Amino acid sequence: MFNFYVVSYDLHLIKDYVKVKEAIDQFSADWIKPLDSFYIIKTRLDAAQVRESLMRSTDNDNSVFVVRVNLNEWASYGAKTELTDKIKDWML
Repeated sequence: MFNFYVVSYDLHLIKDYVKVKEAIDQFSADWIKPLDSFYIIKTRLDAAQVRESLMRSTDNDNSVFVVRVNLNEWASYGAKTELTDKIKDWML
């Protein structure tokens, strides 16, 4: 079963955003990035597994937040069409 998670992070000293994206790509081929440092991902992993995968790809001084979400109700403003279309597709 797939779950949806919000993943947010702060890279403090070394800001290697490429490593974060590569880590997300390893456990989720299906994700959207509506804001800087903020992803919504679809994966079979649980929240702790997502967090651990990200922490292995970042430095010890960074912060990572992962929370499971229900996408049945959402709203946006100024979001790109491909973002909202992806969420609608996930809900089919």
